[in-house]
Amino acid sequence: MSTGTGAVGVDSGASPADLGALLLRQVAELLTGLDSRQVADLIAGHARLAVVSTPAGRPSGTAARRPTGTAARRPAGTAAGAAGRAQVEVPSGAELEELRRSLLDAPSRAAAEQLLDALGPLAVARLRALAVDLGIKGITSRDPRAAVQRKIVDQTAGLRLRSEAMFGGVHGT
Repeated sequence: MSTGTGAVGVDSGASPADLGALLLRQVAELLTGLDSRQVADLIAGHARLAVVSTPAGRPSGTAARRPTGTAARRPAGTAAGAAGRAQVEVPSGAELEELRRSLLDAPSRAAAEQLLDALGPLAVARLRALAVDLGIKGITSRDPRAAVQRKIVDQTAGLRLRSEAMFGGVHGT
């Protein structure tokens, strides 16, 4: 078996160990081309690698397969939904904590929704990532935008508002 990056199919007679070694070399080659932010996003679960078939006759070199710029940082599955839409970065660090506090202190569910809308047009995958970063439970990859936003509002401002309604605003007694 060749050690190059040429196409080796499952039917090529190569052993599973050889195929695995080739695959690992190609993944390692891909990872060495990522910048530190992309690697950090992968490790944190905010990005993922996707298998994308290349058209027949297209070179199999890494440069031909790997997107660059914003497309390389965009989570898989958002290309179609984000077409023509500006990519808004998900808050992190101090900005994330400030958003969490603002959502928890929002005077109403509508105010919490406005806080989320003020972030800009987040792709659904980025909104899901934000929900996970905020510690929101029950987010799935199949949740549509409205469900993710509702879960964020319910588990922040909604939780506090329900508690105040049940206990008359008196906590810990």
